[in-house]
Amino acid sequence: MINNIMDNKQNKKIEKRINSIYDFIDPSVDNLFVKGKLLISARTAKEMREKLLQFEPPKRDIKAYNIRIKINRNKTENILSINCTQFTINKKLKLVNDDDDVFQTFIYSVDELIRYGFKLSHIKSMIKALKNNLISFEKPYISFTELKKSLEK
Repeated sequence: MINNIMDNKQNKKIEKRINSIYDFIDPSVDNLFVKGKLLISARTAKEMREKLLQFEPPKRDIKAYNIRIKINRNKTENILSINCTQFTINKKLKLVNDDDDVFQTFIYSVDELIRYGFKLSHIKSMIKALKNNLISFEKPYISFTELKKSLEK
């Protein structure tokens, strides 16, 4: 009985943390960040390209970061995973992969999600880690705790 009560409390905390994600970002779409700000949200690559063409072309190539969030409510190890991909927006407003563009997946365990939640500042930290090569790109994923440690160095 006590375990059920504890599980129920934990489940409520998890749901509260997951629901708070929707307050600042839509996890069901790709979210393109430029200079730490959300520029475009789109359901498809085609829609992303079309929305990008509505902007004034940059004078030089700029880095952009596509954030894709996956919520795994049935898992305990990686209840939340965030794919962060660096792209380049060129002068023709094309989203391209340059040789220096990178990708990494960041995961949250249930404990990490309950303890830290998920905030816009976490996305900015992921972008900073990619941009400055502060994390390993050899691993298939990085835990949120590892990300925090890499930023403290």
